[in-house]
Amino acid sequence: MNPPGPVAAGSLADSCRSCGAGLSLLTDFGDQPLANGLMPAGTDPAADVRYSLRLMFCAGCSLVQLGQTVDPVLLFGDYVYLTRYSTALADSFGALARRVHREASLGGGDLVYDIGCNDGTLLRHYQQLGVRVVGVDPSPAAAAAEADGVPLVREYFGPDVAKDLVSAHGRGAVAHIHNCLAHCTDLPGVVLGLRELVGAAGMVIVETPSVLDLVDNVRVDTVYHEHVSYFSMTSLANALRSAGLYPWHVEHTDSHGDSLLVYARAAKPAAANAVRAELDREAADGISGLARYLGFARDVEVSGRGLRAFLREATGRGESTVAYGAAAKATMLLNVFGVDVPDVQFAVDHSPHKIGLRIPGTHLTIRPPGELMTARPDVVLVTAWNHAEEIVRTNAWLARGGSRFVTPLPEVRSLPCPQ
Repeated sequence: MNPPGPVAAGSLADSCRSCGAGLSLLTDFGDQPLANGLMPAGTDPAADVRYSLRLMFCAGCSLVQLGQTVDPVLLFGDYVYLTRYSTALADSFGALARRVHREASLGGGDLVYDIGCNDGTLLRHYQQLGVRVVGVDPSPAAAAAEADGVPLVREYFGPDVAKDLVSAHGRGAVAHIHNCLAHCTDLPGVVLGLRELVGAAGMVIVETPSVLDLVDNVRVDTVYHEHVSYFSMTSLANALRSAGLYPWHVEHTDSHGDSLLVYARAAKPAAANAVRAELDREAADGISGLARYLGFARDVEVSGRGLRAFLREATGRGESTVAYGAAAKATMLLNVFGVDVPDVQFAVDHSPHKIGLRIPGTHLTIRPPGELMTARPDVVLVTAWNHAEEIVRTNAWLARGGSRFVTPLPEVRSLPCPQ
């Protein structure tokens, strides 16, 4: 296992961040480093600061959530993830913008907001369609959006910021929040702010990973301090309704495993068949009871043993392994499972902002993907499993040369070599 670093205190939660009811412990991952807190290469991981990481459950509204909150300034003050470095994710945002533009009949006078807009990828697609846009994001990633001409507010979003936005720019025909609601410590305030942005006539679009995917596919690497909430359709609908927003449609996407893409408005829908079907499915699956989650900790142990055994057997045979992806998922997978050098030699990542740094809690340095040509690893551990198809396709030459590409969860699986 990796050596423990100094442990810092955070804000402990004794009640649900959505409805205020009491919480029950699901599983405790111990003290873990900040997932995106990349460190200079060559520094000692024993010095990396760690925070308690516990999953809790609320029987009142079914929300799974962290039991401790870390200061957002520490989490997002040096945030280096940029959407544009994933071709698949950028393409999916383009398709969504074109669809919403068409189905909502948006025109040049309409306004689209994006909360947690990151580098502005989604909003640039709307701009190309002639729609007015405004992004909200306090992180350094938003500098890329500003550089591309996306109007931006560098604030942590909430009801007061929403009122200022409406006063300055007007009501939004659409307000997006993609893979960001899970980051929000003031969940009721953010949802109220979304309601304020769109008023009585606009539409809110929320995308967030499904907690059932987390549990059923042992996505332990998606549990980290930035993700304070883990939603089902049930818990998300409860949160939205508390602010007067009513879901009228839901779809499943695969941008981060199985995710929920939920459409909501202030007006109660006459029919919401897909939402009702999803809620019924979750109810039948026991989503509102603690028992539904209790096998997760056991499954994490089984997955961890399997990955460690696979890597150590490969090392014992004299094979080399490189990790592909240095996002938050990699940090948590390696730390929770206790994987480090020499069983994985280094990591590669497309983001130039990460090259030359070290994955927190480990000795693994981050290098550009071009290093694979020199290293020719026997095994490529695809820690960015949500982009596995894209990664294998763009590195087919390596697979055809004999390298094995594998994903780690829920068990080690070999990926087919493209022809």
